Amino acid sequence: MIVTLDTNVLVYAMGPAQDRKCIIARELVLRGVRLGNLIVLLQTLIECSSVAIRKVGMGTTEVQNAVALWREALPVEPTIYEDLPTALSMVARHRLAFWDAILWATARRIGAQYFLTEDFQDGRTLEGVRFVNPFAAGNDSLIERILPR
Repeated sequence: MIVTLDTNVLVYAMGPAQDRKCIIARELVLRGVRLGNLIVLLQTLIECSSVAIRKVGMGTTEVQNAVALWREALPVEPTIYEDLPTALSMVARHRLAFWDAILWATARRIGAQYFLTEDFQDGRTLEGVRFVNPFAAGNDSLIERILPR
């Protein structure tokens, strides 16, 4: 089973080690690396870089180093042209925000069954991709099933 994650999960993983969401995000990434079923989307790395610079205040060298570590630890899947019309149809049919739709379209194309995010509607499934909020306590058993310890 393939799992991918949203920008917010990577951003939390880069946060202060004592923060609850940081601890959860880092654990999820470690599990995915160990199991080999976690794929990071290039767009997620791009958005994470932007947030780290703009909102977190990280320097570009620090961000470059973090991205290099993510890339070394996880397979990275880019967006391709075919993802664009798929995303646009989801914007029209389901009123997804454009950038969210591109993430979804790429996740769907690579066969991801689970998309870990706190931004999408938790529990919603769109054409085989289920959105799961990894920070919601009610999802602990599902997270354990898809990314076991």
